[in-house]
Amino acid sequence: MPCLSYVNSDDAQRDSQLRKLVEDMKGRTKICFYKEPNELFGRLRDDVTAVVSETFHRAERLEVSLKASAKGEIERIIPTGTSLIVRSAVQKTVLSALDLGTLCKLWALKG
Repeated sequence: MPCLSYVNSDDAQRDSQLRKLVEDMKGRTKICFYKEPNELFGRLRDDVTAVVSETFHRAERLEVSLKASAKGEIERIIPTGTSLIVRSAVQKTVLSALDLGTLCKLWALKG
């Protein structure tokens, strides 16, 4: 989870513990220093927009990657020259046979 940190650049009245915390944060995260509170609106808007956009972009890349992986996995499992069985057609045939009260036996190779 991204950490957005905004710190007033005037540290004259900053408590020593807060100074230490800010120094510690400098090594671990990006800090945006500002002089006036009115500088924050545009900066916050731009930073939050960037974080949200990056999150959606990352999710889209992952979705494309997963789809490609699934397609490759299916192609690897199903031998060349065969195709998937249309589930709705099988379901219709089985249900019709059961409605007629006839014996219905299903079997298939694993996969």
